[in-house]
Amino acid sequence: MSAGEGGEGGGGRGRGLARRLRAALDARVESGRRAAERQRARKARLERARQGLLRDLEAFGTDLGHADVTASDRFVVIRIGDRHLRFSVPDEGEGVVVSGDGLRDGWRLQYNEELDRWGLFPPYGAVRPFFDQGLEELVRRVFGLHPIDDDADGEDGSRDVSPSSRRRL
Repeated sequence: MSAGEGGEGGGGRGRGLARRLRAALDARVESGRRAAERQRARKARLERARQGLLRDLEAFGTDLGHADVTASDRFVVIRIGDRHLRFSVPDEGEGVVVSGDGLRDGWRLQYNEELDRWGLFPPYGAVRPFFDQGLEELVRRVFGLHPIDDDADGEDGSRDVSPSSRRRL
């Protein structure tokens, strides 16, 4: 090997290239580290949102007044009579699985970070905002309950609870 081929004295012909490639590798490693950190932060935000949702569902069930509520950091079950509505954290993935008496498999809740809202995804049909329409739909499907409008009071203060007075979805 001649001196010009870099065989003696630690030669320098490949050093410039090695430096540039190392910089590219360092940038790739740093980019991967940042992406992993963003993913960890996103996962933590989603878990906080999911735990907040479960607490809200537990409070909702308690506020019903006639429901038995069982809750943990992995599920909430609202039971009225012999019917139940269950919200559970899946072993894999994001969101919340929804199941209950009279519901087909495949109902789930998914969090939209951009809107900071939960959406109800039925196994068919359109996505619904959860706390606007979705929870009411689930309660109607599982328990057969329809909310009574606050303005449904009669002149004598009585409340009409006939099916025609119920708010429709």
